[in-house]
This record gives sequence, C-alpha cells and structure tokens, in this order.
Amino acid sequence: MIRIVLAGLRGEESISALCRRKGISDSLYCTWSKEFLETGNRRLSGETARQATSLR
Repeated sequence: MIRIVLAGLRGEESISALCRRKGISDSLYCTWSKEFLETGNRRLSGETARQATSLR
C-alpha cells in the first residue's frame, strides 16, 4: 500500500495509469492516500505520541 501511494505522490505517471498497472481501483488508491497523509499529519503534530502516553 505505502509503495503504491508513494509512487502516486511522485507523479511519474497518472493515478489512473498507476492503479491500472497495480490492479486496484482509483477509489481504493484515494482511500489509501488519504489514510497515509492523515496518519503522517497526526504523527507530525504529535497526536500519536500524546495518545500513546495517555494510554499508560
């Protein structure tokens, strides 16, 4: 999943072409991409660390 999202972010080919080549739907790519970017934003903002600390 991560490799496909990163390939899409590099922009070397269209998302549609990438999805066809990998055998996935455009909507699945969009879901993965959104999850990947949201997780990255949470980690960069420190939310994940705060949540982990509060669970102790």
